[in-house]
Amino acid sequence: MEEHSAHQDDGYDLIGSTATTVVDGFTMVAVGDLIVTRALTTGQHPGFSEITEILRKADVTFGNMETNIFDMRSFKGFPQAEHGGAYHVSLPELGPDLRAMGFNLMSYANNHTFEWGVEGMRETCRALDQNGIKYAGVGENLAQAGAARFLETPSGRVALVSFASTFTPMSRACDPAGE
Repeated sequence: MEEHSAHQDDGYDLIGSTATTVVDGFTMVAVGDLIVTRALTTGQHPGFSEITEILRKADVTFGNMETNIFDMRSFKGFPQAEHGGAYHVSLPELGPDLRAMGFNLMSYANNHTFEWGVEGMRETCRALDQNGIKYAGVGENLAQAGAARFLETPSGRVALVSFASTFTPMSRACDPAGE
């Protein structure tokens, strides 16, 4: 069996390519699906403050965005005939609330992303962007939807690639048409 050195003949630096800058003590909290319709930090929920304290203290707090965020009163889009099983929509206050809870990284590729069409996706992305929450799994084209997104923290850089295995046919990302 041939032994490979750290620097192979093809110029690929195996050690350098896997090096990390994440410091000791780095913490990540991951929760499951976020199907939230309203702000949560404004109410008195027994034990909730203890949970949010854990979320806030982590370097990275990750969740799966299973809803869309927009104001139904001014929304210009429409619900789609094909959807993920429900028409999840959250109030605009959810964006700042997620940030206040400590969320800074989201997966947004799932069966609910396009329940309100591309307009719902764009509004949700805008809400996440406005609140400094990095997300992956969606975009205006296939390249954007499949791109890794990066979160810089004081303790190191984190990358996220997000994809879904179940979605409606109209939810597929496509290559751009020359634009």
